[in-house]
Amino acid sequence: MKYVVKWHPKERPEHVVTCDGDYPNPSQAMDFACAVLANHPIDVWVESVSRGDKIADAARIREHCRTRGLYPQSN
Repeated sequence: MKYVVKWHPKERPEHVVTCDGDYPNPSQAMDFACAVLANHPIDVWVESVSRGDKIADAARIREHCRTRGLYPQSN
């Protein structure tokens, strides 16, 4: 299964941005989502490409970032 990161940017809250490309596992997608958090989006999440299911919400992504030592450490 493949995964993408989606988010609502702070400057355009009604807009949904999707990362360019996909990731082979949720952990790699969440690593990318950690970088997205640096821009302080309104929301960020990971979805499966094939089903559109939300795999990880912002809280789970933040925990992943803390556990892996990736940015942001506190957010």
